[in-house]
Amino acid sequence: MPTTPPRPKPGRTIVNKPDGGFVFIPAAALLCLWQGYRNGQLEFLDVRVALASCEAAQRVRLAGYARTAVDAALLCRLTAATDTRRVRAALRRLEQAGLSAEELSGPRPSVQPYVRLLASDTAAMVANHRRRVPVPRRMLTFMAKCSRPAVVAVTLAHLLRGMYFRGGQCVGGGTCKASWIALVFALDLRTVKGARSAIVALGWITLEPTPQHLLNRYGPRFLIDMRWAAPDARQRPPPARENAPRTPPPEKDRNLSLRRSGNQNRPASGALTVAPSMADVTVPDLRNNARLEALYRDSLRRGMVRESESTRLAFFAAAEHALARGQRNVPGLFVAVVKRGLWSHITQEEEDRARRSLARLDFGADSLSLGRQTAEAFGASPKRVT
Repeated sequence: MPTTPPRPKPGRTIVNKPDGGFVFIPAAALLCLWQGYRNGQLEFLDVRVALASCEAAQRVRLAGYARTAVDAALLCRLTAATDTRRVRAALRRLEQAGLSAEELSGPRPSVQPYVRLLASDTAAMVANHRRRVPVPRRMLTFMAKCSRPAVVAVTLAHLLRGMYFRGGQCVGGGTCKASWIALVFALDLRTVKGARSAIVALGWITLEPTPQHLLNRYGPRFLIDMRWAAPDARQRPPPARENAPRTPPPEKDRNLSLRRSGNQNRPASGALTVAPSMADVTVPDLRNNARLEALYRDSLRRGMVRESESTRLAFFAAAEHALARGQRNVPGLFVAVVKRGLWSHITQEEEDRARRSLARLDFGADSLSLGRQTAEAFGASPKRVT
């Protein structure tokens, strides 16, 4: 009695074969490849070489050649590897891990050897791991050249959940939850969602509207495009745009202040005419006691400090500290000390120099003969400004 083909279900596509054909790969073998990569036995290139060997074997079979060994040069082209020695090393690692490319790329590879290699926890999470998955050859070629492990893992997950061979036909579609992919393939949930968005953007799968209660339990419904073709990797990138962002040219007519203009004919520090401001402090301001006093008054207006003799002394000491310790941005160090109140960074020597500067400013006394005027003006000061 002839078998009747299965009837299409919602969210499923049924074709005799996908465009480009397909190859059978045991589901347990796909899981074992990722298991070896996750455990460190295999490299990501090894996983791609194993997938490429299935495509290479199918090409050889369709060409009618007697296949004796895996062609490393063909695998090198399929994986876009730059050296055949890397491909041969990958084949040796696959052999040592029990995932021989020769056995995996057979016409109908055995399932049981890979079931025995599969970890029990992974087998428990993938109920249908004892079957063969009809993997579309175009997707197989895409995964062999893909350089993103997360994209390959998410693609394998959708193949396990949505690619079946029933009644002599290929059935594509199903449901796949992102948290299940993250658990089986040991990936971050955000990485899984990003990789799924990438394969959706490629057009290989299409996410279907799913009721919320089914979405919470099984994940979104997806539909596999059986006529999908990978984008041509040899296509040249589009030419650069003519209006690409560029560095803006200097504006010669910009009305800059004297401080920021870089004018070489700038007046000497003792004859500066621009009023000093805490918003634009320069080194000459810190070296000139009169301009430093103006900066102190400006900081009072801005509410940066409180008016007192001790604060005024600390302000002048901060200028001495910036001039002595600053290397790349002396004004920036001074403003930071004042704004944040970092008076504890000022040393006793810097405070003494500030006291002499204030005495010269207030009394016109020489720095070598302060005597009683300084003591009467400031009194006994602590060792460090607090």
